[in-house]
Amino acid sequence: MPPRRSTRVKAQTSAQAGEETAALANLHLYAHGHHENGDYGDDDGHGDDHDDDDDEESVQGHGRGRKRRANGAAAGARPGRRAQQPRATAAAAAAASRKKSRVDDDAPFSEATCTAWFEHYMSIDPDESGKMGPGGVEQFCADMELAADSLAVLVIAWTLEAASMGYFSSSEWVTGMKSIQCDSNAKLKRALPALVADSMTPGRFRELYKFTFQFARSDGQKSLQTPVAAALLHLLLAEQLPAIDSFVEFLNETPSCKVINRDQWMSIYDFMNSMDPELTNYDETAAWPVLLDEFTEWIKERRAAGLPLYTPQNGAGGYSERMSVE
Repeated sequence: MPPRRSTRVKAQTSAQAGEETAALANLHLYAHGHHENGDYGDDDGHGDDHDDDDDEESVQGHGRGRKRRANGAAAGARPGRRAQQPRATAAAAAAASRKKSRVDDDAPFSEATCTAWFEHYMSIDPDESGKMGPGGVEQFCADMELAADSLAVLVIAWTLEAASMGYFSSSEWVTGMKSIQCDSNAKLKRALPALVADSMTPGRFRELYKFTFQFARSDGQKSLQTPVAAALLHLLLAEQLPAIDSFVEFLNETPSCKVINRDQWMSIYDFMNSMDPELTNYDETAAWPVLLDEFTEWIKERRAAGLPLYTPQNGAGGYSERMSVE
């Protein structure tokens, strides 16, 4: 008879592999190493730690040995090692963590929590004298899963009544967030769709549009640089007033127009709201700024030459490059 060989196989179970995958995913998704699914135990790769225990216990006698092996299996590891969390316990811990997260999200607004939230991002730019600087704003946008040059971020800045692009002061942050009862990214994510929708109503949108001019100006400047103005016009108006991209194209092709002043900025909005897409109802006797008279002439020339009024892929005027917080 051939000699008897051991049938024990050292292998990691599929459940353990799944838990390790989930832990790695959570480390990627959540900042500062926190994750939603609780503690998955040590990832030492010791899926076969029970073998030596079983061998040692087998010499103790059948009844006593079986009892001690059962206890060892329940503990999940040799003495001195951290016990691996059973699958059912891990699921319960994950459920408890999710429940706690929901409770925290539903908790009343806390000014202390809001201040700590601000200070977390402020610390990214320690030289900004108590302000959240471009680095902090960029990280905040990343954590919120928003492009820094998106309409949603502009709406947040408007809600906070921010004074300048790429910066938030502590008073702006706490006062503005208190007005919408948000003291965490999770709460703000839930509130943001309603904030954006509210900003698109006619009366509120005009306020947002007016704010944008003040917000986007460089320090000490009374006008907007034309590339910045073109980018913001596309961002604010392209969905509701597609003809604005014709104006953006006109600005891009008019190097003599280097800045847009406040009167021009507000007149552009009123002009686009009063004109049909083809500008057929344009009144030459109306008191529009000269810039808009030049725009209508540009439209006539393009139409007479059979040229498109704007090129869609260029309509944004390089917004992402010109408006990023750097």
